[in-house]
Amino acid sequence: QLFNEGKPESTAEPVFLPDEYTSFFESSIGTIGKHALNYLKSRGITKYDILRYNIGYCESGQYKDRIMIPSYDSNGRVNFFSTRSIYDNVSMKYVNSKVSKDIIGFELFLTYDRPITLVEGAFDAIAIRTNAVPLFGKSMSNKLKTELVSNNVKHVNVVLDNDALKDSIKICEFLIKNNITTKLVQLDGKDPSEIGFDKTWGIINSTPVLDFESLFKIKISL
Repeated sequence: QLFNEGKPESTAEPVFLPDEYTSFFESSIGTIGKHALNYLKSRGITKYDILRYNIGYCESGQYKDRIMIPSYDSNGRVNFFSTRSIYDNVSMKYVNSKVSKDIIGFELFLTYDRPITLVEGAFDAIAIRTNAVPLFGKSMSNKLKTELVSNNVKHVNVVLDNDALKDSIKICEFLIKNNITTKLVQLDGKDPSEIGFDKTWGIINSTPVLDFESLFKIKISL
Protein backbone atom coordinates (compact mmCIF):
# COMPACT_ATOMS: atom_id res chain seq x y z
CA GLN A 1 0.00 0.00 0.00
CA LEU A 2 2.03 2.83 -1.41
CA PHE A 3 0.64 5.80 0.48
CA ASN A 4 -0.31 4.29 3.82
CA GLU A 5 1.04 6.18 6.81
CA GLY A 6 0.37 4.13 9.92
CA LYS A 7 -2.78 2.10 10.42
CA PRO A 8 -4.56 1.17 7.16
CA GLU A 9 -7.96 2.72 6.64
CA SER A 10 -10.98 0.46 6.29
CA THR A 11 -12.33 -0.42 2.88
CA ALA A 12 -15.16 1.57 1.33
CA GLU A 13 -18.64 0.75 2.58
CA PRO A 14 -22.12 1.83 1.48
CA VAL A 15 -23.18 5.20 2.88
CA PHE A 16 -26.80 6.26 3.14
CA LEU A 17 -28.38 9.52 4.22
CA PRO A 18 -30.51 8.95 7.36
CA ASP A 19 -34.26 8.63 7.04
CA GLU A 20 -34.63 11.92 8.92
CA TYR A 21 -32.77 13.83 6.19
CA THR A 22 -35.10 16.45 4.69
CA SER A 23 -34.50 18.48 1.55
CA PHE A 24 -35.01 22.24 1.61
CA PHE A 25 -36.99 21.77 -1.59
CA GLU A 26 -39.78 19.82 0.11
CA SER A 27 -43.24 21.30 -0.39
CA SER A 28 -43.25 22.67 3.16
CA ILE A 29 -40.44 23.56 5.56
CA GLY A 30 -40.97 23.33 9.31
CA THR A 31 -39.62 25.57 12.05
CA ILE A 32 -36.28 23.74 12.26
CA GLY A 33 -35.92 23.96 8.49
CA LYS A 34 -36.48 27.72 8.60
CA HIS A 35 -33.85 28.11 11.32
CA ALA A 36 -31.48 25.95 9.28
CA LEU A 37 -32.11 28.06 6.18
CA ASN A 38 -31.41 31.27 8.11
CA TYR A 39 -28.16 29.78 9.40
CA LEU A 40 -27.06 28.89 5.87
CA LYS A 41 -27.85 32.41 4.68
CA SER A 42 -25.71 33.80 7.52
CA ARG A 43 -22.83 31.66 6.20
CA GLY A 44 -23.23 33.05 2.69
CA ILE A 45 -24.76 29.84 1.33
CA THR A 46 -27.06 30.51 -1.64
CA LYS A 47 -30.06 28.61 -3.00
CA TYR A 48 -27.80 27.52 -5.85
CA ASP A 49 -25.35 26.03 -3.33
CA ILE A 50 -28.18 24.25 -1.51
CA LEU A 51 -29.38 22.73 -4.78
CA ARG A 52 -25.93 21.84 -6.12
CA TYR A 53 -24.72 20.09 -2.98
CA ASN A 54 -28.14 18.71 -2.02
CA ILE A 55 -27.88 20.31 1.42
CA GLY A 56 -30.65 19.30 3.81
CA TYR A 57 -31.50 19.21 7.50
CA CYS A 58 -32.88 16.90 10.19
CA GLU A 59 -35.75 17.67 12.53
CA SER A 60 -35.39 14.46 14.55
CA GLY A 61 -33.16 11.46 15.12
CA GLN A 62 -29.42 11.30 15.76
CA TYR A 63 -28.79 14.47 13.73
CA LYS A 64 -31.70 16.50 15.08
CA ASP A 65 -31.41 20.28 14.61
CA ARG A 66 -28.52 19.85 12.18
CA ILE A 67 -27.75 20.88 8.64
CA MET A 68 -26.55 17.93 6.56
CA ILE A 69 -24.13 18.23 3.63
CA PRO A 70 -23.69 15.04 1.59
CA SER A 71 -20.57 14.21 -0.41
CA TYR A 72 -20.92 12.19 -3.62
CA ASP A 73 -18.37 10.05 -5.42
CA SER A 74 -17.65 10.19 -9.15
CA ASN A 75 -20.65 7.92 -9.81
CA GLY A 76 -23.07 10.09 -7.87
CA ARG A 77 -23.27 7.82 -4.83
CA VAL A 78 -23.08 9.19 -1.29
CA ASN A 79 -19.61 8.49 0.13
CA PHE A 80 -19.75 10.67 3.26
CA PHE A 81 -21.78 13.38 4.94
CA SER A 82 -21.08 16.09 7.47
CA THR A 83 -23.50 17.93 9.75
CA ARG A 84 -23.49 21.23 11.58
CA SER A 85 -25.78 22.23 14.43
CA ILE A 86 -27.99 25.19 13.64
CA TYR A 87 -27.27 26.38 17.20
CA ASP A 88 -23.95 27.60 18.57
CA ASN A 89 -24.51 26.68 22.22
CA VAL A 90 -23.85 22.96 21.75
CA SER A 91 -20.79 20.89 22.65
CA MET A 92 -20.51 19.20 19.25
CA LYS A 93 -21.09 21.75 16.50
CA TYR A 94 -19.87 19.39 13.77
CA VAL A 95 -20.63 15.67 13.51
CA ASN A 96 -19.53 13.54 10.55
CA SER A 97 -20.88 10.23 9.32
CA LYS A 98 -19.24 7.28 11.07
CA VAL A 99 -17.70 5.64 8.01
CA SER A 100 -14.24 5.36 6.50
CA LYS A 101 -12.61 8.63 5.48
CA ASP A 102 -10.72 6.87 2.69
CA ILE A 103 -12.82 8.80 0.19
CA ILE A 104 -12.55 11.93 -1.93
CA GLY A 105 -14.82 14.68 -0.67
CA PHE A 106 -17.12 16.23 -3.31
CA GLU A 107 -15.56 13.91 -5.90
CA LEU A 108 -18.59 14.31 -8.16
CA PHE A 109 -17.54 17.92 -8.87
CA LEU A 110 -13.80 17.26 -9.19
CA THR A 111 -11.82 17.80 -12.40
CA TYR A 112 -8.23 16.55 -12.32
CA ASP A 113 -6.97 18.63 -15.23
CA ARG A 114 -7.50 21.90 -13.33
CA PRO A 115 -5.93 23.24 -10.10
CA ILE A 116 -7.38 21.56 -7.01
CA THR A 117 -7.84 23.24 -3.63
CA LEU A 118 -7.75 21.21 -0.42
CA VAL A 119 -9.72 22.48 2.59
CA GLU A 120 -10.82 21.02 5.92
CA GLY A 121 -14.60 21.10 5.81
CA ALA A 122 -17.62 21.16 3.54
CA PHE A 123 -18.48 24.83 4.16
CA ASP A 124 -14.94 25.81 3.15
CA ALA A 125 -15.20 23.80 -0.07
CA ILE A 126 -18.52 25.42 -0.90
CA ALA A 127 -16.99 28.86 -0.33
CA ILE A 128 -14.08 28.03 -2.66
CA ARG A 129 -16.63 26.86 -5.28
CA THR A 130 -14.14 25.74 -7.92
CA ASN A 131 -12.59 22.26 -7.76
CA ALA A 132 -12.36 22.16 -3.96
CA VAL A 133 -11.95 18.95 -1.94
CA PRO A 134 -13.01 18.89 1.72
CA LEU A 135 -10.73 16.54 3.66
CA PHE A 136 -13.21 16.27 6.55
CA GLY A 137 -10.15 16.59 8.74
CA LYS A 138 -6.53 17.62 8.39
CA SER A 139 -4.97 14.88 6.25
CA MET A 140 -5.36 13.41 2.78
CA SER A 141 -6.91 9.98 2.36
CA ASN A 142 -4.98 7.26 0.59
CA LYS A 143 -7.54 7.34 -2.21
CA LEU A 144 -7.03 11.06 -2.75
CA LYS A 145 -3.25 10.65 -2.84
CA THR A 146 -3.54 7.86 -5.38
CA GLU A 147 -5.88 9.82 -7.65
CA LEU A 148 -3.77 12.98 -7.54
CA VAL A 149 -0.71 11.06 -8.68
CA SER A 150 -2.37 8.71 -11.16
CA ASN A 151 -4.26 11.59 -12.81
CA ASN A 152 -1.05 13.61 -13.12
CA VAL A 153 -2.51 16.62 -11.31
CA LYS A 154 -0.39 19.70 -12.00
CA HIS A 155 -1.33 22.15 -9.24
CA VAL A 156 -2.78 21.94 -5.72
CA ASN A 157 -3.59 24.72 -3.24
CA VAL A 158 -3.48 23.68 0.43
CA VAL A 159 -5.85 25.89 2.45
CA LEU A 160 -6.19 24.43 5.95
CA ASP A 161 -6.74 26.36 9.18
CA ASN A 162 -3.75 28.00 10.88
CA ASP A 163 -3.83 25.46 13.72
CA ALA A 164 -3.23 22.73 11.15
CA LEU A 165 0.10 24.08 9.87
CA LYS A 166 2.01 20.88 10.69
CA ASP A 167 -0.61 18.87 8.84
CA SER A 168 -0.43 21.28 5.90
CA ILE A 169 3.34 20.83 5.77
CA LYS A 170 2.97 17.03 5.56
CA ILE A 171 0.52 17.42 2.69
CA CYS A 172 2.81 19.87 0.89
CA GLU A 173 5.80 17.52 1.28
CA PHE A 174 3.85 14.73 -0.38
CA LEU A 175 2.70 16.96 -3.23
CA ILE A 176 6.12 18.44 -3.97
CA LYS A 177 7.78 15.00 -3.85
CA ASN A 178 5.32 13.94 -6.54
CA ASN A 179 6.14 16.94 -8.75
CA ILE A 180 2.86 18.73 -8.11
CA THR A 181 3.06 22.52 -8.08
CA THR A 182 1.97 23.47 -4.57
CA LYS A 183 0.78 26.56 -2.73
CA LEU A 184 0.57 26.66 1.06
CA VAL A 185 -2.14 29.26 1.63
CA GLN A 186 -2.59 30.89 5.04
CA LEU A 187 -5.66 32.96 5.81
CA ASP A 188 -4.57 34.68 9.03
CA GLY A 189 -6.64 32.63 11.45
CA LYS A 190 -9.82 32.57 9.39
CA ASP A 191 -11.22 30.05 6.93
CA PRO A 192 -12.71 30.38 3.43
CA SER A 193 -16.29 30.19 4.66
CA GLU A 194 -15.65 33.19 6.93
CA ILE A 195 -13.92 35.53 4.49
CA GLY A 196 -15.79 34.53 1.34
CA PHE A 197 -15.01 33.64 -2.25
CA ASP A 198 -13.40 36.84 -3.52
CA LYS A 199 -11.03 37.44 -0.60
CA THR A 200 -10.04 33.77 -0.41
CA TRP A 201 -9.15 33.62 -4.08
CA GLY A 202 -7.32 36.92 -3.84
CA ILE A 203 -5.08 35.37 -1.17
CA ILE A 204 -4.68 32.11 -3.10
CA ASN A 205 -3.70 33.92 -6.29
CA SER A 206 -1.16 36.12 -4.48
CA THR A 207 0.45 33.21 -2.60
CA PRO A 208 3.80 32.15 -4.14
CA VAL A 209 4.45 28.60 -5.28
CA LEU A 210 6.15 26.53 -2.58
CA ASP A 211 9.46 24.74 -3.00
CA PHE A 212 11.44 22.48 -0.66
CA GLU A 213 13.67 25.33 0.51
CA SER A 214 10.71 27.52 1.49
CA LEU A 215 9.00 24.55 3.08
CA PHE A 216 12.10 23.78 5.15
CA LYS A 217 12.21 27.37 6.43
CA ILE A 218 8.59 27.09 7.55
CA LYS A 219 9.30 23.79 9.32
CA ILE A 220 12.27 25.09 11.30
CA SER A 221 10.31 28.19 12.33
CA LEU A 222 7.69 26.11 14.17
